[in-house]
This record gives sequence, structure tokens and C-alpha cells, in this order.
Amino acid sequence: MENYLTTTFITRPENDGTPITLTIPRLEYRDWIKDQEAIYNCRFYNKTKSDGGRRLKNNEYLEHGYIHPPPGQKRGRGNESFIFNERFACQRSGPPRGEKSFCCNCQAGFTAFVNNNSVDKNMITVQYRRKHTGHEPGSNIDTTSGTLPRFVMEFIQAQVEKSLTWRNIKHMLRLDKDVLENILDSEDYDQLPQSVRIDYHHVYYVMKIHLRRQSQLHPSMANSLMKWGTKIQHERGYFASKNLDRYEEGMFFFAFMSQWQLKLLKENGDLVCLDSTHKTCVDGTNHDCYLYTLVARCRITGKGKPLTWMITNSQAQYPILYWLQWLKDEHGYIPSRVMIDDSDTEIAAINKAYNTVNDDVSSGTYTDNVKILICHWHVLRAWKKNILTKLTAKPSTPSKTLKEKREMREVALSLMMNMMRAETPVDFDLELEKFETWCIDVDEEWDGPELYQYFEREFLRKREKWSQAWRNRHHHVNTNNYIETWHRQLKEVYLPSLRRQRVDVLVYILWSLVLPDLMQDHLCTVAKFRLRRMNKAERTRLARVNELNEEEAAARIVSQHGNIIKVLSFTDESITYDVLFDVDDDYIISCTCPDNEANDSPCKHMYLVNRVLNISLIRPTTASSLLSLSSSSSSSSSSQVQQQIPIIQTEEASRVASQALLNEAMESDVGKAIPAELLITMSEAIELIPSRYDDDEGMEMDGNRMITRDDTSISYSVDAYISSDDSMWAMDDQELLTHIRTHVQEHDGYHYNQNFTNDTRLKYGNSFVCHCSQDADTQQQVSDDRRKRIRARMETYNCGGFICGLIKSRFEYIHMNIEHSTGHRAAPVITDNRVVENIRNYIQQNCARMHAQDLYHNILGRFPSVLHRIQQSQVYYWWNHLFEDQYRLHRDQFISAGMLLDRAVDQGIITIFRQSRSNYSTLGFIMPLFASITVLGDVEEFHVDSTYKTNCTGHELFAVVATVNGIGFPIAYFLLKMNPINSSITTSTTTSTTTSTSTTTTTATATAITTTPTTADAPSTPPAVNLTNEQLSTRSDLIAQFFTKLRERGLRSVRFMFIDKDEGQINAIVNVFGEEAVRLCLWHSMRAVKLQLAKNKLEDPQYD
Repeated sequence: MENYLTTTFITRPENDGTPITLTIPRLEYRDWIKDQEAIYNCRFYNKTKSDGGRRLKNNEYLEHGYIHPPPGQKRGRGNESFIFNERFACQRSGPPRGEKSFCCNCQAGFTAFVNNNSVDKNMITVQYRRKHTGHEPGSNIDTTSGTLPRFVMEFIQAQVEKSLTWRNIKHMLRLDKDVLENILDSEDYDQLPQSVRIDYHHVYYVMKIHLRRQSQLHPSMANSLMKWGTKIQHERGYFASKNLDRYEEGMFFFAFMSQWQLKLLKENGDLVCLDSTHKTCVDGTNHDCYLYTLVARCRITGKGKPLTWMITNSQAQYPILYWLQWLKDEHGYIPSRVMIDDSDTEIAAINKAYNTVNDDVSSGTYTDNVKILICHWHVLRAWKKNILTKLTAKPSTPSKTLKEKREMREVALSLMMNMMRAETPVDFDLELEKFETWCIDVDEEWDGPELYQYFEREFLRKREKWSQAWRNRHHHVNTNNYIETWHRQLKEVYLPSLRRQRVDVLVYILWSLVLPDLMQDHLCTVAKFRLRRMNKAERTRLARVNELNEEEAAARIVSQHGNIIKVLSFTDESITYDVLFDVDDDYIISCTCPDNEANDSPCKHMYLVNRVLNISLIRPTTASSLLSLSSSSSSSSSSQVQQQIPIIQTEEASRVASQALLNEAMESDVGKAIPAELLITMSEAIELIPSRYDDDEGMEMDGNRMITRDDTSISYSVDAYISSDDSMWAMDDQELLTHIRTHVQEHDGYHYNQNFTNDTRLKYGNSFVCHCSQDADTQQQVSDDRRKRIRARMETYNCGGFICGLIKSRFEYIHMNIEHSTGHRAAPVITDNRVVENIRNYIQQNCARMHAQDLYHNILGRFPSVLHRIQQSQVYYWWNHLFEDQYRLHRDQFISAGMLLDRAVDQGIITIFRQSRSNYSTLGFIMPLFASITVLGDVEEFHVDSTYKTNCTGHELFAVVATVNGIGFPIAYFLLKMNPINSSITTSTTTSTTTSTSTTTTTATATAITTTPTTADAPSTPPAVNLTNEQLSTRSDLIAQFFTKLRERGLRSVRFMFIDKDEGQINAIVNVFGEEAVRLCLWHSMRAVKLQLAKNKLEDPQYD
């Protein structure tokens, strides 16, 4: 359909105005209406009166056909004599209601009927009035002011139902550049593709209607929420809703969660983060509502997961209180610690829900059963803000410099942060005393006491909530970053433009969209399709353990007694800690070290035991807690495939072993010719290898070929000299090696990896080594907790299997040695999941107008058979590979860009300025609209700006935009890169530019282009930053030369040239177009003024 919309043009139909009568089969009637709407680019609205249920009868007829009345029933008279009767009119029918009214009394339409006297009651008679009056169908004015045809709206609706957004649909409808150029050149704007009529508002409208249909279960919001509660309960969830009018009129709360979320909450909710976000939805009176979430870090995935939601229209404490009491009373959930920002409302609700004495809320006395932790980030933000306003110099003292102020503020913040980092209450009191003493000492020149009073009033009474001295078992969670990340993801991914919808729309998004995504992400981690995410503290501890070699790591395991493993301390080897593990489930429970006791997260000793003894850090029973999966399916899937422990190459060991094999293979015959009687063919050599499909024959010594085999272990060794035929010598060395390896693999059933090739003896030939993929000596198994993979684990053996030898091109033979000291079961064949040809063709056809993500979703819809085999990374690879083939013409990116522009000359894209030197490279070109705009002569306003990080060569991209009737059109581009070599431009270096239509450059330029340096990554700073004065002057001269080329091409009507504050661009414009053409952008100017005014340069404000 998207191809139809981009290739089918809006046309003006022949409007002969003659009414016609025709008959249409019942089953084709609705399609006929759509065809007429597509022809006339309009809609026909059903104007049939609904009296007597006529519309319902019409629909029943169209669905089921004519049904003969039972015997004895009277036939209808008057209107009832019609079996089917309806009237349609043009969308512009009806009297106009103003000067700009959409209606224009159009008389076009039709009447369709089937009466009781019709011979064939499955044929519909249509009296069609084709002439449209008051407007011209298909004209530009008519299409821009009218509604979209029905088939276009149905296309948008189908894409929205596939969860595609405006961004995805826009890329699908992108027109081909050649088509756009033909339209712009012809200046016939009445003949446009149907896709140009679709814009953001159409998609947004359909998305909004789709969400409303899915979410609004009742016109009344209150009734809709109650229906949602019932729906959630039917789908194994829980909800609570309460009207809180007694506290505030209209106040309510609606909380819900799934059974799976509750299970994870109880398993991982020892510490939870609580916070709210606003502007997510509105209530029935169109007032903003607030979404509260409890987020806990999942031990399985390592990610923060929203585990219960609550929506309310009030910021008071009562909705939070009822929500937490619901979790406690009905579900038995009581956290140990709750992380919040510095909100008194949330603190009051948590205390009343969990920390009351004998459930007496009125007493005002609270315990610390549930500890409240305040986010460190919010605390530091408040401190920094108040240090700026309260720690000021006294008016009686000499004015302080900005440096002195900064130093004083840094000292104050450092002292306050020392209290935050204090490890014990005693340390906290010492740091508090230091801070108080410092505030008194600086009182002569600074308002230190005011800062201390603020700290004492706002934070000292809450010290247990934010200081490390009172924090334990907090899982290294000191900020609310997990919940802030969740809020950002919600608003950017799920609510990018739908934040003014009703509450039930948000409930639908959370329950039907967000929750399945959370469960799928959890499933992928449990099934080891994805890695567990580690936080910074965990990565640090694991890195410390991985620094040890195998002997050092094993030496730190002192002993094991039952389920206790004693491990040496990493800081003091005279101390040992006990690591407790579960013998039955084979997972580590805890460690007695201070780190684990304080943070309740894996410590270095637990990671060490996991590495050396391969005991899991995750409880296996917990890892399979997806309630949406049945227990039978879980057990069957676990028995089918053993989870993979990935295999990685031990590079140094493999290289050493490979080199030893090579040396041994080359010792005897380096530089020698082998007698012909000792040479055998490849087929004969392969026959000497015992086949794993036939193990009855024995092997023996035969001349130069030593064939040994033990029938019990199925081991063998082959040492042979192979003569090469013409087909083999037609291959290069790599192809020949692949040929040898493939033949061996097909015969013995094992798989070999090419580990090493050596070209140091090219005088005699190329050497190679391929090791058996299951050889334990050259492979290292990585534990499940360190790395996950998709496929099942491949077993390894001490087989010592390899293929090695020399390819003797000079003497036309191959010395090959194959050995397997121990036979073993071959690895299972991996399923071929390559992208099939028809999908690659589809990607190639659409890669220029769709992104990889959009292509992936379209492929899943178009090719359902590959739903479980194709991955988004595969689509991205082919999208990038095939799209790159269309524009990459040379290995050097700068040369490739020039060649691509030279190829586009016939399309109106002309290179006008191309240079490359040791200290710079430039490429300037004009677009097809350049000639059209310069010919007009009355275009006086232009804009110039540059940007970076658009290409991996580090070129700065300039654009020249012409303003025509308030619309900007890019007419020229300029790429400029300043290399770190300083060299000024001379007269001889500025003459080598391209002519207007030439596709070649001078010899000096061509030579320079071929040696243009390229970088792997774009620069991290703007190109004009950190340049020397000489380089800045060169940059300005090059921009001026580009402007000169534009002027020579006809850009002479420049009256205003708008720019930002770039001095290089300003100087270039002054030199080419004159000083009067320079205009600074108002936004950039105001921004610069605001930034300067924000700087505290004056020590004391001056007043008259």
C-alpha cells in the first residue's frame, strides 16, 4: 500500500456531469464506493436516515444478502418495499456556513436500492450523480482543504494498529528524489502523489482515536476506570480505587499491578524507589494528574523495574497513604527501605503507612521500621543552590573576586559532602563539628552562620535519611536514578505526544503496552538472550576479581566445609570470610564481609567463588518466575536445550600452541621438493580420515602417511603430502584453506576454527593452523553470570584436534597434518538463520526511504514465517550494507563524496569548489534550486549556519538557505575540515578549483585528494574550537572563496545574510557581500546576552 501511495498521483477526473444508472453486485458494492472516492479524491458520506432501523437493515443485507421472509408474513409497503436503500452525498454537500466554509452545496452523490420486485436481489441498482458542483475534485485547493480519502485513512489506521508512529510512517512514505525533482521542474503542483497529503496531524488523530477505542471503556472516566479495574482482575492483576472527596473535592486514586509484578516486588522490593511524574494525563475536569511508581532493581536483570503504579489528581499525602496501606494490608508487602527525593509529603505518607506506633496515626510518633532514604542527587542540588544564595561576602568587607567566591563555595560543599560520606555516626559528628567551626571562623567576611542555620533547619534533623553513616544494606543505591530513568523512558517512548489524554488512556498504555515489554525483557534475560546489567559497584568488584590469574584466584579459596567456603580477604590476607551457598540449588547466598553486610549485593569474594567453583550468583528458582508462562512449558523448554556457556578463544594460548604446531610441521620440508611417489590427491587424503559415520575399518602405517586409530577412543592422525590440481591452484590461499577445511569437516564431522596463519616464510609457502572448535586447550568456558549467548552450550574435550600445514605454491603441493587424540561427539549443527533472498531484496528496494527499525517492523508484518528467526540486528546489517553500496564509490570517503557529486551533475547538483591540502580539505556544491532562485532576482534574505558530527571524516557542514515567501530552501552546501598541520593558503593553492560543469580537477588537486586523511570517528568538539589564529584565518578565507563561487554563479541579490556569532562566517560575508549584508540571528543574540547577564561578575549590585 505504501508503494501505491507514493506512486499513484492525484488526478483531476473527467467531470462530464451526466447522471448514470448502473447495477453492482452486492459483494462488490463497498469496493465500488472506495474506487469512486479514489477517482474523485473525496469522500461520500452516508446520508441515509436511521428511522425504522434502515441502516441496520442495510448492513444486514450487505453482510448476509437477501433472506426470503417466512410463509405468511406480509410484504412491506412504502419504504418497507425496499430490501436495501441508502443515499450517499459528497463530503462538500450542504449549504456553506461562512466565507471559508468547507461545504459548497455540491450535488454529487448516488442512491442505491434493491426492492422487492427486483429480479436478482443480489444486484444493487445505483443512480449516480457524477457532476461535482462548487469545487473541482483533484485540484490543489480541493485536496489541501478536504479530508483524506477513505483508503488513505484505512492505510494509516492499519499502520497505527501495528504500533507504528508518525516517524515510522513518514519514512515509509518518503518519495523518490527523481520523482520530486520532476514535480519541482514541471511546476505542476496539481499532479502530486497521494502520500504528500499525509502529515503528522492525520497520524496523530488516528493514534488518538485508536487509543480512545482501546482504553475508554465508558464515556464517563470514573466508570471507565472501574471497568479497567475489573479487566485487570480478570487478567490476574490487582487494583484499588477510592474517592477521597472528604479531603479535597474531586480527589481520587487508582492503583494497579499484575501478579507477576507483585511477585517481583516481594522478591526484589527490600529497597524501592518512590517518585511521581506529572503531565502524563488529565482527569475528567482536564486537570493534570500525577503518576506514582514504585521501582525496584531486579536481581535477575540488573535493571530498575516499575512494579506498581498509582494515578491521582492531587499532590497531597492521602493518595500515597492509601496506596501504601493497600500494598501492606491486602498483599503483605512492607519494604525495608524507601528511596525518595526530598519530599515532606512522601515522608509523611510513608511514616503513617509503616512507622506508626500501635497504628496510632494521631500520636505523631514514628518508628524506623521502614527506613526512609533521601536521594543524594536531590540533596546535593539543594545544597549547591543554597550555597550560592546564602554563602555571600559581607558588605563591610572588600569585594571578592569570582575565583575567591568559587573557592569558598567549594570548601563549603566539600565539608557538607564529608558529612554525607561519613561511615559511622561518630564520624558524622566530627564532620558536623568541623563544618560548624568553619562557618564560625569565616563569619568576619562571609555569611557562614546563615548557611549553617539553613543546614541545621532543613537537613540536620533528617541526617539519618541522607548520610551514609545510617545507611546499610542499600544495594549501592544512593539516588533515584532508576525511577528517573523509568519516567524518561515513559515520556520519550510511550508518551511522546499523548500527554493530555484521559487517565484510562494512561492505564491502557501501562497495562497493555509497558507491562508486556517489561515481561518480555525479563524473559529474554532469564532465557539468556540478553546480559544482566551490572551497576558501577558490581563492575568494579568483578574487574578486581578478573585481574587475578587462574592460580592466584584458586589460591584465595582456603577451604570448603559443607555449604561454607572460606575466602581470603582482598585487603588483608590474614582475614578470611565465609561465603554461604545453597548446596541443593547451587547458588551463592551471602558473605560475611562488611561490604556484603552493608550493601546486600555481590562482593568480590562472591564473584571469586563464582569464577573458580562456577557456583551461580542468582537463585535458579527465582530466575524462572514469569507467571505468564505455564509450569509445563517451563519444564519442557528447560529439558530441551541446555543453556549455553559461551566459548571464547584464549588468544595467547592458542597462538603459542599454533606456532609450535607450525614449527613442527615445517621443520622437515621447508624449501624442499617432495618426490612424486609420495604425493597423493586430496580425495585420497580425505579417505584416510576415519569417518564418524563409518568406524569399522582400521588404520596402519603406509609410506609417508602415518594413520593411527584406537577403536575405543576413535582417535586418529594423518600426515600427508597432497598434490594440487588446476582447480585448486586457481584459488588463492584463503580459498584453498577453506576448501581443505570443508572437506575434512564433511568427513570427520568435527568443526575447525582458523586460529592462526603465518606469512613469515613466503619464500616457501603459507602456513596455517585450524583447531577443533571443541578442543578444551584452546577454548575457555565463560560462566553464565559473566556472559550470555543465544545458542546452547557446546561441550569441550581434551581432544587436541587440529589441521595444520603448509601451502607450497612454489613446489605445487600441500603438506597437511590432521590429528585427533581423543574422539568425541561432534557439536550439533547450527540452524541457518541467514536473511533469505526475498527479504534482502525487500530491504534493498526500501533502504533509501526507510530506517532499519521501520524496515524490521514491516518485514515482521509482510513475512510472518520469519517472525521468530530474524533479528533487528540482521535487518540493520543488510540495511546498512545495501544502502552503503548505493553511495560508496571509493574506499576514501572524501574521494567517494566527490565522485558521487560528479555523477549527479545531470540532476542539477554541481560541484563548484573542491580543494584538498595537507592542512585542510573542502567540498562545495549547489543544489538544483540554486538556479531557479537566483533567476528570480527578488530573493534577498539568506541564512548560513554550520554543524558538525554529521560525518566520520570530521568535516564541518555549512548550509546556505534562501527564504522565499517565509519558507527556507537549501541551495548550497559546503564541507570544510581543518587538519592539525598549520599552513597558510597561497595563490598557487587557491587556483585548483573545479569549473562549473567539469568533473575533473587539476593534477595537484587530484593528487592531494588521494592522500586526504580520514578519521574513524567524528570529532567530539566543534571544528572551529581550539584552532590557532592562523587556522582560523585560513578557515575564514576558505568560506569567503566558497561565497565568491556562489556569487560568480549568480547569487548577487543578497541583501541580508543571517548568521550566528561565528567570526569566520562574518568576515567571509563582509569580504564577499559587504558589511551591510551581515545580520545576526536574534535568538543567538538574546541567548548570548542572557548568558552574560547570568554571570556574577559584579561583586555587589550597584544602585543609584
